[in-house]
Amino acid sequence: MSMYDKEAKIRRYSTRYHSLGTSLGVRRLLRDYHTLKERRYDGDYVACDVLTDLEIAISLACLTMRQKQTLALIYIKDLTQKTAAEQLGLRQDTISRHEKAAIQKVAAVYQYWTELGEGYELTGGLNEKHRIKIEDRQVMERNKSRKVATSSSIKGDRGSD
Repeated sequence: MSMYDKEAKIRRYSTRYHSLGTSLGVRRLLRDYHTLKERRYDGDYVACDVLTDLEIAISLACLTMRQKQTLALIYIKDLTQKTAAEQLGLRQDTISRHEKAAIQKVAAVYQYWTELGEGYELTGGLNEKHRIKIEDRQVMERNKSRKVATSSSIKGDRGSD
């Protein structure tokens, strides 16, 4: 990946997810869950970090079982609130309240991280610390690839002796 591509990805994610400390920002991120997952499998390290952070934020948000189920049904299984309510044996307005409360709790985790300077800024998206984390991961992957290639060529040289 060229330096330009990497910077463009960081800018794209920073622009799209600049408000993760708000319910609107978390809702946007959850709606993009499947797209981010596809990008992660295509080698997009930024998407990988964003998804990892989302999973950690959800686990730290102290969600109730119903709130977790609601998020999973609506954003992972792509069900409507009505269908999710039917599956859980609840009313749609109850599901709506669970979804809203869960999203607010997850947003509070991102807000906390922002205040600590741990990867997100309310106005600018991914901060410098997060960018460095992404760059370090990419360098490690390149070095790992080089070691494997070097190791293979060394083993090949020994085998011909």
